[in-house]
Amino acid sequence: MKKIQLVLADPDPAYVESVAAYIRTSDEESRFHLKLFTEKSRLHDYLHNQPFIDILIISPQMLSDPSEPHPTDLTIVLEDERILEYQADFPSVFKYQPLNQLLSEVLSIYYEKRGRVKDIGNNKRKTSVMAVYSATGGVGKTTLAVNLCKQLALSGQKVFYLNLELLHSTSLFFSSAETHHSSRILYYLKAIPDQLISKVESLKKYDPYLKVDYFDLPVNPEEMRDLTEKDTETLIASLIETEHYDSIIIDLDSSVEERCRASIKQSDRIFWLLNNDLQSFHKTSFLLDTCDPIFGEKVDVNKKATLILNKHTGQQQPPDHVSHFNLPIQHFLPYIPEWKNVYQGSRILTSAIFSDELIPLVNTSTNALGGGEHG
Repeated sequence: MKKIQLVLADPDPAYVESVAAYIRTSDEESRFHLKLFTEKSRLHDYLHNQPFIDILIISPQMLSDPSEPHPTDLTIVLEDERILEYQADFPSVFKYQPLNQLLSEVLSIYYEKRGRVKDIGNNKRKTSVMAVYSATGGVGKTTLAVNLCKQLALSGQKVFYLNLELLHSTSLFFSSAETHHSSRILYYLKAIPDQLISKVESLKKYDPYLKVDYFDLPVNPEEMRDLTEKDTETLIASLIETEHYDSIIIDLDSSVEERCRASIKQSDRIFWLLNNDLQSFHKTSFLLDTCDPIFGEKVDVNKKATLILNKHTGQQQPPDHVSHFNLPIQHFLPYIPEWKNVYQGSRILTSAIFSDELIPLVNTSTNALGGGEHG
């Protein structure tokens, strides 16, 4: 993904090194190209010769003149106190706060300055958007989505998990030391969409075990039902526009409500799950046969969809009672007996057999990175 050119300038070597050490030893390392300065003269020589940088974080002592122009997209002043001395000239952040919060504030200012979410309909992009979907409930969509996030992260990707189910179970599988909630993201989506990109950075959460970002949203069916196709497109576009993620995994309901239709339209791939039962095959066959009026003629759902038979017990062909549907099953995921009685969400992340069967899906997703037309 594109690296943000970040310059940090402060006369305190210990502070500068602490910020640098945090970035180097955290998952933020791949996000920034970092330059450090503790001497004003060297900083200004660098700025004079540098054609352009994205963000300059600078203490007031390092500024010769608060209004001095720099070859930077954004200058942010480090304030020793919460009195914003340079508020009229530059945005400010409080210097002495947890470094993850400081970087989150900096990125929020950066993305807010960049402005409106772009239309993603025909743009080339490097972020792969993958929807996990099924025509029936109880098939194991969330189990697949969460394990897919884990395996993609293990392969070195930056991953965002977006649960758009009517009744989601995100908190069963993801946890974070961060105490804030993400519910305001839906307010900004509806009321102030121009600020959405900047709010993603401050309202998302990070699971350090799975190494995945996610939204910690309350279970609110009314708010989910209220998401229009346009809202959903804007939300997905805001995640893409951060230019931070290799993959976005969208966990969907077994419905054709607006947010599901929009997610399928905007996805590069659809992991479509089936159970070994007549109802699952019948509904899948019906949806794939009638997808044009449901999802739109320009959305080639059959081309995007990878049909996956879940809870598979070893037979390499669909059972006789569903074989007449002639659905092209492309992948099989095993039945895991110990998941029949699960009392902790983390248990579904520990099956080596299930993880091994995900590797082909992960490999094809990894190989697809590097840009391409969104279909």
